[in-house]
Amino acid sequence: MNIFQRLNAGATFCIISSLIAGLVVSLSGNSESVIKFFWDNREISLVCIFILFFRIKLQFDDHKHFGESSQGKNKYRWWGLFIAFLSWIFMALAGYFVHTPEKASELLFLSILISTAWIGVHLLEISKDPEKKVKDEAIAVMREKWVILNVVYMFCLVSYLGFLSPVIIPKSVYFLVAIVVFLVFDIITARLSNSS
Repeated sequence: MNIFQRLNAGATFCIISSLIAGLVVSLSGNSESVIKFFWDNREISLVCIFILFFRIKLQFDDHKHFGESSQGKNKYRWWGLFIAFLSWIFMALAGYFVHTPEKASELLFLSILISTAWIGVHLLEISKDPEKKVKDEAIAVMREKWVILNVVYMFCLVSYLGFLSPVIIPKSVYFLVAIVVFLVFDIITARLSNSS
């Protein structure tokens, strides 16, 4: 495991730890059962589910990316690591503020926006090297799919936050349900493409 992969694993640990800390804050002073709390506070539950499973998915995707032989050998990889680091910070903050779903959603939006820029850096790296462009064509297609899904995630988050009101009703739990559904789609299609 190289330094990039270690940093990625450390980021996953920090993000999940922040999420647990945010859940502890959410549950402090709660006199009802945990199950009832999460049922009555579906927004918190859905944001938690999304952060947890999105980060786990990213852990595996990024571990593979950071394990490539070209890691650390060009400026794009170092820029990518810097952008990834910024994305990880906002995701960890989103986890901590999960007790306030609106704030967590804003931070999550920023994390995904920055992560999308990171994908852009990797696509730029692929496009600049003619040999890599041919060799990594399948990877480029996967990255483009991630960009589209990230845009969908961001659309769901801004819709939930009310940035598109009055066209779209703000604070609708359906947008948080949608973001989890799209994440499930992302995970399933990623597994199918990896197995083929």
